[in-house]
Amino acid sequence: MAKLRTASAAFEALVARVLRGPARTTPEQRADAAGEGGGSGVLAPYLEKVRKHAYKITDEDVAALKRAGIDEETIFELTIAASVGVAKRRLDVAMKAIEEAS
Repeated sequence: MAKLRTASAAFEALVARVLRGPARTTPEQRADAAGEGGGSGVLAPYLEKVRKHAYKITDEDVAALKRAGIDEETIFELTIAASVGVAKRRLDVAMKAIEEAS
């Protein structure tokens, strides 16, 4: 159980860095992307796809965002934030199940 807590703490540090560390996007934008329904405008469908079906993201998805005026750095940062948000929610559920089973 101690190893799980250590891994969980390391993951929390990663989440904090991704969501609140220095970046081109604001911490609010990254937190929004990390949320279950976050993202607005042209980014919303893309971020939803990242959250639910990341393996289906194509070059055309990214190209469409670039044509809409979103730069690669912003796309990257918000993609990572959305991915980390999903991972955090899954880890939280798993840790709760482990604790309840103990």
